[in-house]
This record gives sequence, structure tokens and C-alpha cells, in this order.
Amino acid sequence: MTPPRFLVFLVKLLLPRACREHVLGDLHERYTSPLGYLRDAASVVPAEIIGQIRRATPLYYLPIQALLVYASFFEEARLFGDSSSWDTHWAHADAHRLLCATAVVMAGLIWRDAYPLFFQRKIIRRRPGLRVSRLRLKLLAAEALAADTYLAIYFWCALANAAQELFFRSTPVFPSIMTRPGSYILCWLAVIPLRLWIATHSRSSAARKLKHQN
Repeated sequence: MTPPRFLVFLVKLLLPRACREHVLGDLHERYTSPLGYLRDAASVVPAEIIGQIRRATPLYYLPIQALLVYASFFEEARLFGDSSSWDTHWAHADAHRLLCATAVVMAGLIWRDAYPLFFQRKIIRRRPGLRVSRLRLKLLAAEALAADTYLAIYFWCALANAAQELFFRSTPVFPSIMTRPGSYILCWLAVIPLRLWIATHSRSSAARKLKHQN
């Protein structure tokens, strides 16, 4: 028996790319009915998403990352407020709104961890006969991570700004500095060194573990 194509497409859309193939294969083998397929998918998909996020950014790094995001927004609000008054500059750094902005960016970064764009893999696939050095692979991975991170921050901040314009215009939820391109860049500069270090450390740990097993 074969599951309906639209169910397979839906599950494939929700699954992180790194685990799609084997999860879809397991679900196909266990398929008995559309309802059973959905039940199996509902139990497997959330676990795979959480696992992908934890592999990309371990949980104990999330508070550090959130603190860096908050600090970048706070500094942007303090230095580039709309008024020349020092007191008003600090007033622009409203804690509640900055926390909301931090939550938006963290949601974007977690989304990026679950669904990376895999720029590196696409580049290598386009040129299958090319021999890529280890250093070049590391540089490609760093470029992909940097690009993905900035796109995630930009997209989620733009989405939050659009939601504020539509639903919260009278009572703003997010700080005005979220509309400034400089705030995205400052936030990106604050988190990208940590994310690059985490990615490098994770690959090194995985390599040591594999070497120890062999």
C-alpha cells in the first residue's frame, strides 16, 4: 500500500531536509491507512525537528544567544533613538518591546536551525566533478551559515514589522529600531561568531566521536 501523495508532500514539507529520506521511508513501510500515516507522522515529525535544532544549537547555548540578541537591540535603541536627548535614548530601549524583538529573532534562528538552506550542498551538487579541499568546505559551510543566519533574522523581523503594521499599529509591540536595516546587521554581527564556533565545535566533536568508534 502507498500513502496518498498529498500526505507525503505535507510531511516532507514539515521534516528537516537532513532526515527526510529515512523518515519518509520508515513511514512508507509502516503505512496501513491515511489516518495511521498521520498518527505516525504526528509522533515522529516534532521529535525530528527538535533533534535537528538540538544538533545545530545545543540547548545550553540558547540563553547566551538570546542575551546577545537582546544586547544588540538594546545598544541599537540606545545609540540610534529618534531624539537627541540622552534620557529619550534610554527610553527607546523599552525592555518589554526589546524582549518581544528578541523573541522574534530567536524564533527565526531556531527556524533556521531546523530548516537550513544547505547552500554548501547545492554548490557542490552543481559541480559534481570538482574536488573540494577541506579548507574550502569549511569556508563554504561558514558562508552558508552566515547567509542563512542573516536571512532568518531579516525575514522574521520583516514579518514582525508587517504584523505590527496590520494588527498593532495603535499599540506597538516591537521597538521602532526593528525597521532599521542597521539593527539586523548589528544583531547578525552579535550572534554569528557564537554560531560559527558552535558549528565548528559540533563538527569537531562528531569527528572525534566517529574516530573513537572506529
